Amino acid sequence: MKNHIILVSNAYHPNIGGIENSLHHLAKSYHKLGYKVDILVGNVNQVNTRCLPEFEVLDGINVHRFGVFNRHMRYPLLRSVARLINMRKKLKQLCDDNTLGVISRYHDTTVMAKIACKVPVIYLVPGVVREQDKPSNTFIGGGKWQYIKQWIRLYLHDFMQQFAFRKADSLLVFSKNMKQQIEGCFKRHKPVIDITKPGVDCERFYPVDADIKRALKQTLNLPENSPILLGVGRLVTAKGFHHLIAALPYCPQATAVILGDGPERASLENLAIELAVLERVVFTGAVAEPNLYYQAADVFMMTSLYEPLGQIVLEAIASGLPVVAFAKSAAPHTATDELLSTQSCVFVNSVDGLSLASAINSVLDNPSMRELLSKQGRALAIDSFSWRSLAKGLLRKMGAVKKGGDS
Repeated sequence: MKNHIILVSNAYHPNIGGIENSLHHLAKSYHKLGYKVDILVGNVNQVNTRCLPEFEVLDGINVHRFGVFNRHMRYPLLRSVARLINMRKKLKQLCDDNTLGVISRYHDTTVMAKIACKVPVIYLVPGVVREQDKPSNTFIGGGKWQYIKQWIRLYLHDFMQQFAFRKADSLLVFSKNMKQQIEGCFKRHKPVIDITKPGVDCERFYPVDADIKRALKQTLNLPENSPILLGVGRLVTAKGFHHLIAALPYCPQATAVILGDGPERASLENLAIELAVLERVVFTGAVAEPNLYYQAADVFMMTSLYEPLGQIVLEAIASGLPVVAFAKSAAPHTATDELLSTQSCVFVNSVDGLSLASAINSVLDNPSMRELLSKQGRALAIDSFSWRSLAKGLLRKMGAVKKGGDS
């Protein structure tokens, strides 16, 4: 019986994000189920200056990296080609007669896995490039040439993702919203797309009592007597953190804590200065233990304007945090309403700081409402979202693909 699984994407630890998190938990789940697992990812490091090794074992998981390891290769086109060649080489080395299948979380790794491996390739789609990476969601300045380069990059990645949609043996997404976005990329011959549920680690993300919360605020150098509004994600326009900052003048007691880093940080800091709330905004950068910040927080702010899943929402409800998020009518490219209902989330029907503040204050001013949202969210996380269930579902999908032959 084949018992080897390859998980592949563009980045992993020390990078922090939903994709990296999913690779880790899927690998751990497969280990517990008795499978051998190899993770193959790019040598991208957006956290520090460390040159990542081609191979290391992290938390008992074999992590292999592809990329350009020759520092003298400076031309972007040559580096891109060399990266793809190295990726193909590593895939061929890892894939053997015992390999059951490949689970990919990035578009070019999906295409290359189909080229290099004669096993089922499942593309667990994290987002749709033409929506997620369009300049209106990512551009923060830099002049006309920078804007043009972003459009060129978007076109190339969109082309590769369309190819991945066609070549993958199976396409899986975490929401109806994302399924509709993918289907919208095709006028005819739309690919078959299945919806599956994501997972969350309820043993790592869990609620704490008031005394521990207060102690955590002190440990993390957060205001002890101020309600903490937590935002998590890359600092780009699509994450909507500018709306969180814009809400602060109307929430005079609250402090916004934003976990993550990205190109829009300076712009967000300038906005906080302009609104005279800089002393109530904490930018932590990337953190190794986000679970501690969830436990220290009082309300989770899901301000994204594009979020086809929202792994962070699951971490928030597992941590017992009430969630404030934009409704689908206000932010059509989000899927929070597919994960949560009004029993665990307060939805905001307009994308602006004042409306957001009104929802925040309704939660902060009502302790019984806060407690009810917390309990119902935690129960939902435990009952409905399991990494083990997702891992088993992907195994069943590999078996179905194998029986039906390559698509």
